Amino acid sequence: LRVVRDGKPLREMSRGAAFGEMALLDGGPRAATIEAVTEAELLRIPRPEFEALLDESPELARGVIRTLLGHLRGAG
Repeated sequence: LRVVRDGKPLREMSRGAAFGEMALLDGGPRAATIEAVTEAELLRIPRPEFEALLDESPELARGVIRTLLGHLRGAG
C-alpha cells in the first residue's frame, strides 16, 4: 500500500500496517489517501467496534497511542 497526500506519494506500507486510526478516533477527515500498489487484503473495523476494542484492551489502546505518536514524531 502507498500513502499519498496532495497527489504526492509519501511512503509505502508493509504487511500488518494499520491506517485510518486518526479518523476513527476523532471523526475528522482523513489525513492521506491509501492506494493499493499490489493485491491486498484489508480488515475494516467500524468505529463502534473499534471503540469497544479500545475499551476492552488497554494493550490495543497503548498500541494506537504509539502509532499516533510515531505519526506526530515523523511529521516534525
